[in-house]
Amino acid sequence: MPFKGFEPRARMRFARNPLRTVIAQVRFPHLYALEEPASVGEFQKLVSPQYPMAIPRDEGVPRLDVPGLNFAAVGPYRFRDASGAWLVALTPDAISLETTEYSRFEEFSERFSFAIDSLVSSHEVQYYERIGIRYVNEMLPPDNGTCLEYVVPSLVGVVGEETIIPRLRQSLQELLLELNDDRMNIRHGVVPSEGGLMYVLDIDAFVQARGAFRQDVIFPTLQSLKDSVWSFFRGSVTDALIRDFGGEEVAK
Repeated sequence: MPFKGFEPRARMRFARNPLRTVIAQVRFPHLYALEEPASVGEFQKLVSPQYPMAIPRDEGVPRLDVPGLNFAAVGPYRFRDASGAWLVALTPDAISLETTEYSRFEEFSERFSFAIDSLVSSHEVQYYERIGIRYVNEMLPPDNGTCLEYVVPSLVGVVGEETIIPRLRQSLQELLLELNDDRMNIRHGVVPSEGGLMYVLDIDAFVQARGAFRQDVIFPTLQSLKDSVWSFFRGSVTDALIRDFGGEEVAK
């Protein structure tokens, strides 16, 4: 059966969210002013109503702990909300928003918009050089289930062969796809976890180009990237995933 990960798909809500982490990042030309902690004070003041907890530069932040799929801290200047589930990070050439409690893109983009507006109000940023959004999904089946039943056979490949499944302990693959002006980096496969083998589907969509650092440019791009990620995810998973995670279609 042909892979159907590039077709528009209806939005869904999951009772049990497969998303572990979502990160959006906008990169811009290097700002030397942001190399000095003192110059970040104004940004901190503006962002503090939503993100009042500054994380010391030498304090680590928990990260996705999956063999072969780890990623580093997102910036030297990090500001967390009171719940601990949302994190804004700033470097001399990028601003990021990360969450472990993603529910809807509208909430996510509103929070990121607030952070970007705080940056624009405190520092002069004229251009962006890269816009990206990354969705990391973890799919762990109930007892005695297999995570391979959650992913379409065309993506699983040889790992789904009957002679391999009983011996399987880990399998990872990385794809880099070009979608018109966008690119998509997909890391996926079976990894061990405390609950048994789970399937990780890590989808990072981005645009590498220069454009005006304006919200009316950045957020339509993020929306388009999000839609591409969702199409790929929905085309990658089976009805078994939708059933076990309580997925249902919702209005736009």
